[in-house]
Amino acid sequence: IMIYIFGNWKMNLNGVSAPKLAELIKNNIEFVGKDVEIALFPPNILLFPVHNSIGDSVNTPNISLGAQNIDPSNISPITGGIEGAMLKEWGAEYVIIGHSERRKAFKEENKLLPEKLESASKEDLRVIFCIGESLKEKEEGKTISVLKEQLEILNNAELNKFIVAYE
Repeated sequence: IMIYIFGNWKMNLNGVSAPKLAELIKNNIEFVGKDVEIALFPPNILLFPVHNSIGDSVNTPNISLGAQNIDPSNISPITGGIEGAMLKEWGAEYVIIGHSERRKAFKEENKLLPEKLESASKEDLRVIFCIGESLKEKEEGKTISVLKEQLEILNNAELNKFIVAYE
């Protein structure tokens, strides 16, 4: 059994502290065991410095790097956007898609998520696909229907590797 430990750093740390934390984790990786994979998800702007701290997967096979977001590549370039090729270039192997905060704050609806999944698939990024209901939906007894609707997105996606995370 493989155990995954994923750390979403959200908008925390900076160009000095993020690489230091990544190096600290790298230097203590032997304490977690060979059947544990750690993936670090710093803010996208810090992917490259963190990648430089942990090295590539040959040198640190138990530590991977992930991105907190990806934009659809099937539309014209987006100001401030980030595509899968950029994420791969900066060392990302994973990407989070469908996080509840992005669904709420940026109105990322179910119709946008397949386009994000396609972008991740084009670059062979491993997807962490987030599902979950709001408190209101839970209180109204809609949990199962909301989760089913969110999971249906995966039915039409061409993904090799993905993990579903319930928030």
